Amino acid sequence: RHPNWPPRTIKSALVSTTGPAWADTARTQPASVLLSGSGLVNVHAADTPLVVTDPVSLSFGDLNVLGGAQRTLRLLAISDLGGGQGTWTVQVQPQAASAGAALEVPATVTLSPGGTTQIGVAATATSNAAAGDNYGFLLLRRGATTRKLAYAFFVTRPGLAGLTPLRLRRFQAGN
Repeated sequence: RHPNWPPRTIKSALVSTTGPAWADTARTQPASVLLSGSGLVNVHAADTPLVVTDPVSLSFGDLNVLGGAQRTLRLLAISDLGGGQGTWTVQVQPQAASAGAALEVPATVTLSPGGTTQIGVAATATSNAAAGDNYGFLLLRRGATTRKLAYAFFVTRPGLAGLTPLRLRRFQAGN
């Protein structure tokens, strides 16, 4: 349908317009972004994504707080692909969050027709933040339209006692 779209645009359209993925057959527990990414592809919605992002997900890696508070910044480019101009609200929808850790985002982003805007997204952890996994979705909303990006970061305190739950399970399994 869109032979002139570069691969990155196609990927963003597919990823940002996904529907929910479920961790159970009763569809009561959303699947973790660590297992399902952004969710299940919705080809119909991806045909008219309105906006695309680069990158399509945000990974901040480990934030080691033994040396003090940490803040890691990533730039996110949001582009109008046609019909996406205007003001979008930016929200964080965590699936897992450790005490003392947060994802900082601007409240809104405004796109001009055909334009691209870059915003800073920061993963933060206080010096006394609990070790743990932090992941979920960054949501872009305008009216009834929602686009999403998965994010993840891990607060660490080196040593066995400071391993995040996911890494502790891997350690115990010998991986």
